Amino acid sequence: MPKTLTFNRRGFGGESDILTNDDLSRFIGLKREHETDITSFRLYQSIEPQIEAGIEYPCAGGFFYDGRLKEGIIGLNENIVKDELGYHSKPFEEDASFIRSIKNEAWFALPSPGSLGFVNQYYRDSPEFLEELCKIYNGIFRTMRDSGIKGHIIHAEQVDEIELELLSSRKVIFLAKNQAQEDLRLMLEYQKTIGLFCESIADLLPLFEEVKIHKIIPIGPDEGNIKDLLQWFDPENIEVGGYCSCDCSLYWKNLISGMIIP
Repeated sequence: MPKTLTFNRRGFGGESDILTNDDLSRFIGLKREHETDITSFRLYQSIEPQIEAGIEYPCAGGFFYDGRLKEGIIGLNENIVKDELGYHSKPFEEDASFIRSIKNEAWFALPSPGSLGFVNQYYRDSPEFLEELCKIYNGIFRTMRDSGIKGHIIHAEQVDEIELELLSSRKVIFLAKNQAQEDLRLMLEYQKTIGLFCESIADLLPLFEEVKIHKIIPIGPDEGNIKDLLQWFDPENIEVGGYCSCDCSLYWKNLISGMIIP
C-alpha cells in the first residue's frame, strides 16, 4: 500500500527584490509600530511569503543583511578594520523585535564573517582577526535571541574551520555555497544538522557511515532527491530547506512538503 510522507520545511532566508503593492501596503502598516528602513523592508519581504505558504520554520534575512552588519559593527573605516571590533546592539535588537512582531520564534539568516569582505589592518594576523569577528557575531546572536529570534542561519561562500569552531551550536546552521566532500566532512565535525544544496547529496552519502548525522536539510529538493536520501535516512531525520532568490511567493508555495512512496 502506498505510504504518504510529510516533511517539515525550513527557510534559509531569501533575496527577492520584487516589490508588489500588497507587500508595500502591509509593510507600511508595520512601519507605524516600528522604526524601519530599507533593510527592514527586505527582511519583511524575505519572511512574509514563507509565513503565507505555511513554512514550519520560517527565516528572515540572507546575504543582503551584510549592510546592517557593516553599519552596526564598530572599528571599521569603510570595509577596513582600523580599531578594536565591537558592535552597537540597538539595530540588531530592533531588527529582531521587528521580525518577532511578524512571526514569533522565527529564524534569522546572515552572511558569514568571512563573507563580509573586511580588510584587517588592526589585528596581528588573519586567524586572530576572524576569531574576534566571530566573538562579535556571537554577541549579535545573543542580542537577537534575547529579542525573540529562535536561531540563526549562516550563509558562507566557503567552509571555514574557525567559523565552524566558534559559531556552531544547536541554534546555528551553516550553509556554504561551495560544498565539496571534504567541506561536508569538516562541517559534520562541528554540526550534526546540515543544510546542503542538492548537487552535494552524492558527496554526502558516503560520509553517512563515518559520522552521525542528526538532521539533513536539502535546499529546494525534488522527489528524486528525497528518494535518494530515504535510502540512508529515516523520514524524521529529513527536513526540506528553501532559499529564495526569485518570485518568492511561488517559490515557497511550490516547495515540496510531502510525497507518496509506493
